[in-house]
Amino acid sequence: MTTTMLQFKSLSIAVFLFYTPYSISQIVYSNGATISMTGGSILHCNGGFQLTGNTFFTNEGNLTVTKLSTLPERGNYNMGAGSSASGSGNYRVEQDWINDGIFAADGSNVFLYGNTEQIITSNNGTVTIFNNLTLTGTGTNNDRKKSLLNVDAEVGQIGILNLTDRELSTAANNFYVRNTAAGCILNSTTYGSEGFVSSLNNGYLFRETAASSDYLFPVGSSIGTLRYRPVTIQPLGTSDHQFAVRLNNYIADLDSYPLAQKESMIENANSFYYHSIERTSGSSDASISAYFDPTVDGDWKGLANWNSAEALWKVLEQPVASSQGNYKVITKNSWNFSNQNPYVLTNPADLLIIPTAFTPDQDAVHDTWSIPFLDQQYPDNVVRIYNRWGNLLFEHDSKANGPYENHEWDGTYEGNNLPVASYYFIIDFNDDEKNAATGIVTIVKEKEN
Repeated sequence: MTTTMLQFKSLSIAVFLFYTPYSISQIVYSNGATISMTGGSILHCNGGFQLTGNTFFTNEGNLTVTKLSTLPERGNYNMGAGSSASGSGNYRVEQDWINDGIFAADGSNVFLYGNTEQIITSNNGTVTIFNNLTLTGTGTNNDRKKSLLNVDAEVGQIGILNLTDRELSTAANNFYVRNTAAGCILNSTTYGSEGFVSSLNNGYLFRETAASSDYLFPVGSSIGTLRYRPVTIQPLGTSDHQFAVRLNNYIADLDSYPLAQKESMIENANSFYYHSIERTSGSSDASISAYFDPTVDGDWKGLANWNSAEALWKVLEQPVASSQGNYKVITKNSWNFSNQNPYVLTNPADLLIIPTAFTPDQDAVHDTWSIPFLDQQYPDNVVRIYNRWGNLLFEHDSKANGPYENHEWDGTYEGNNLPVASYYFIIDFNDDEKNAATGIVTIVKEKEN
């Protein structure tokens, strides 16, 4: 057995090491000592590690706390009120992290590696600010969790949160990532085994941002159907911002956001879950992307946001659909966060109406061939107009040149008014589920000069 090397300095203090040879366990207990673990030192506790009184603990080495013991506090790292810890060493904890004291994370690494549910908590509301926090283990279902209990927690300004394939459950508490580097949250991306952060009620995953980069919010839930449904947010500004995200793994009606209360442009909405997304500080617009699994959630083409003033779900116009591995992604670019935080996946109602005639006589009424809802429902549309001999008279590519509604056909060709006649159109929607529309549009009247 490796002998642990510790330096103890004390005046009228007590340091106790308890050994239980039958269970091969030990506990480290300090009631006011000054304890220093130097670089390269190893302390392996097969019971628990408890600091009380005014203990000062400096860790520049490697502390491992296991639960290979029958003691009540086995596997726990427990800092009492008045105690403090600092240093850039490693903490490997198999059971609970209990912090009622002062934990100065410095350059330290905390590994919560247990195979049963582990708790991060405090008896007096102390928020632990970790440097690097890594969650590992092999437990499944509830034992996959590392859970906040009655307290928030944070990763500091230079720290990394590595979820691996675990669930960080905040419940109604918040977890803050203060590091503004976009890549400071890591997780397994193996399909079905992704690491994620789950929250309930008013709990959130918060991130600080200071760049126009994609910031991952790897949110999910293990309540009911296991879901990993991340969100990415790309601020359009580089000033300091803060965003918060939560996956609500149930129908939005349960939180008084009835899916039936929707504008006419929405055919239906996702009843399995919805996201809460907030910009809690800063003022820049941002692009938000919501991921979904079409094999489990069904297929969706858009996003809607709850409008509290009108008490209904409203479409976020011109969403962009893409795919990433097993997931599909719906992105709303340049969103201003003007409404409340609930967001839900939607499918658009087919409101497209293609007029068969218009009157380009410059009387400000039907002077152009306007096609309602074309850009909203099919933002990548291409509109082409031909004469009876098949000559192309007009073409507009909305993806390349902006929405058709800003470039509607005015019944001219190369600047000259076309005569009253019937013309042929082809509208490519560039949508896998909708074939191109073809037909005839007629210029009914032309103003005489």
